[in-house]
Amino acid sequence: MFPALELVDLKEGVTDDFPVVHAVFESTDAAAEFGGYIQRSSARTVDLPQHPVVVWGVGDTTLRLLGEGRLGNAIYFVDSNPIFAGETLRGKPVKQAPDTGDDILIISPNFADEILRDIGQRGYSNKVTVLDL
Repeated sequence: MFPALELVDLKEGVTDDFPVVHAVFESTDAAAEFGGYIQRSSARTVDLPQHPVVVWGVGDTTLRLLGEGRLGNAIYFVDSNPIFAGETLRGKPVKQAPDTGDDILIISPNFADEILRDIGQRGYSNKVTVLDL
């Protein structure tokens, strides 16, 4: 299943579709839970806006959607983490805050509430959609 990886220490009795996860986690329960998360995430169909949007969040989910060619409508990206400031994703800039009135798509499941508070505190009137994962 993972031709580029050679699994060297698979726990006895592990027979699921995610053997590499079991090699990373000490606990078989944690590995099974994480493997289930991967399976659910990859099987989930996500409805994304089809019109141009500012994408807030440049984490794993955004990178996965970019890799699947599903964020071609992104005008630019926003992430408050200064490490991403000035970087680009697929030729589009990553900024620390929106600087246009365009619609915002939040793709950051762990920080959506914090981002919504930030948007409110800044007084933005942009239409905001939170990706439901």
